Amino acid sequence: AALREALRLSEERAELALDAADAGVFDCDLVTGTVFGSPRFRAMLGIPDGPIDVQTTLALVHAEDRHAAERPWLLPEVNGRVAAMLRVRTVGASEWRLFETRARLLRDAKGHVVRMIGVANDVTEVTRRLDAMRESEWRLAQAQRIAGIGSWSWNPVTNEVIWTDELFRIFDIDALGRTGPAFEEYLARIADEDRARLLTAIQEALTNGVSYHIEHSIVLRDGQRRRLRGNGEAQRDETGTIVRLMGTAQDITAQWTLAERVRRSE
Repeated sequence: AALREALRLSEERAELALDAADAGVFDCDLVTGTVFGSPRFRAMLGIPDGPIDVQTTLALVHAEDRHAAERPWLLPEVNGRVAAMLRVRTVGASEWRLFETRARLLRDAKGHVVRMIGVANDVTEVTRRLDAMRESEWRLAQAQRIAGIGSWSWNPVTNEVIWTDELFRIFDIDALGRTGPAFEEYLARIADEDRARLLTAIQEALTNGVSYHIEHSIVLRDGQRRRLRGNGEAQRDETGTIVRLMGTAQDITAQWTLAERVRRSE
């Protein structure tokens, strides 16, 4: 009795975990060509109660992805765990959904795959959101490149620094897979005559939350000087504590050079 109760609790926990993960379970018997599908798996594919066969299930997979779905048990060198991203059109639906599948292959004594057990997740909406986010990030990067504006943020508690690609380019600093440079690298680019003034502004923003708008020069690796317009402001949490500094830097060298020529001419 204790063993049966332990088994029941184990199955219940597994079912709850899969339900929380929004995953459907499948068990393909490749000898008989039949598929067991959990209620969630059936619902994901729009399959009613009753027997399910492998070929009917594969027919729901996009023709270009069907080979990836069949490949694990057709190739003898494939063993253990397998995974695939498949476009699937559920029964009665008109749109293709994206399913992420993960499974384990079981072989007989001769090495033939006889069973594939796994889970499937519908990742269509998640993928769409990620694609939309990547598109938004790409548009932001292009807009910053065209305008010559880079943006940054700094968490003074964790010292996490995030620079956009355009800001790395403006300051002539290699990203090297980093989200932001060391503070010393940043300061080394600031022209000597402007460094103290900029540090004072940053400290005021960090201490008192005072926003700053400063024009200053930077010196690139080849000695070339560029003129920037820097802006920074503090962000506070619900207690009023400053938890982040954020800002932008815009390359205004062309405008500044023209203004300087006009001033000298006058």
